[in-house]
Amino acid sequence: MNGEYYYEYEKDNLYCYPSTYVLKNKLNILDENELKTAEREITSLRTVQALTSRIEGNFDKN
Repeated sequence: MNGEYYYEYEKDNLYCYPSTYVLKNKLNILDENELKTAEREITSLRTVQALTSRIEGNFDKN
């Protein structure tokens, strides 16, 4: 573990998977490097989607 995703809670593993310092996540990924890769890929895809799609709706202040 390189320490980049190092979360430690005193006697409280409520937020991390047991025996790891990986935060619980919707993808149920327990490996730090795999989670990091998945987060980057998802963020990249959503960024492209936001930049190339038209946002519908009326955003006037009134």
